Amino acid sequence: MTTALDIVAVENIEIDTIIGIYPPERTKPQRLRLNVAAYLTPKPAGTPRLTGSIDYARLTGDLLFILEHAHFELLESALEALATHCLGVPTADTPRAQVERVKLTLEKPFALGGHGIPKLTIEREARGPSAMRDDLQVVFEGEGCGIYRFAVAPGTKAATIVPAKAVMHDFMLGPGLVANGEKLRRGEMHSIEAGCAVVYDNPTSTVQTVLRISRPAERPNLSVSDTGGAPRLPPSGRRPYYPSADS
Repeated sequence: MTTALDIVAVENIEIDTIIGIYPPERTKPQRLRLNVAAYLTPKPAGTPRLTGSIDYARLTGDLLFILEHAHFELLESALEALATHCLGVPTADTPRAQVERVKLTLEKPFALGGHGIPKLTIEREARGPSAMRDDLQVVFEGEGCGIYRFAVAPGTKAATIVPAKAVMHDFMLGPGLVANGEKLRRGEMHSIEAGCAVVYDNPTSTVQTVLRISRPAERPNLSVSDTGGAPRLPPSGRRPYYPSADS
């Protein structure tokens, strides 16, 4: 007998972003429309709300961040990355239920000039425990970008340097990290300039996780050693993706 699952769904998420393989698509944003349905194992009555379900506002913010900054070439790649993120194992700083299965549909409503709407739908299932190895999970690599989730342990620091000619955006999944001396909120992203360093300090008692998009793909080389004199600039381009009431 198939186990009954609860479904948390968000439909008609729209964003203008870079996606496609043809030269005009690499310079001019186009509209995407996304539908997502996350399947969860039902929790007993009385389970704390954030650990027994999914905050759909946070889920939407995560997916918008990925779509906006990854600049995918193919719908297939975008959906695989989104699915992998949705199926990721929850951590202490991001309390939520484990997603058992996810269904996503991504469409380009204006790509054919009114002569049809190209779209793609995928369904993916969790493949058992997939905790981050060495505090790093590769969400996606390819087509000129990489998406990574990494953790900063309680009471520690992690430093990383952005290579020359790279573009990196970091998204705070937890609420407790300090970046180059400035505290960042949950659901806030910031950009790191090429050749510069960011030092994350976790003063909390809980692991704090970050979702990074790197163009081109560059796996985070986290270290607590010095950053070789690379400039440590204040977080720039800061932008919230979660509701202002979240923290």
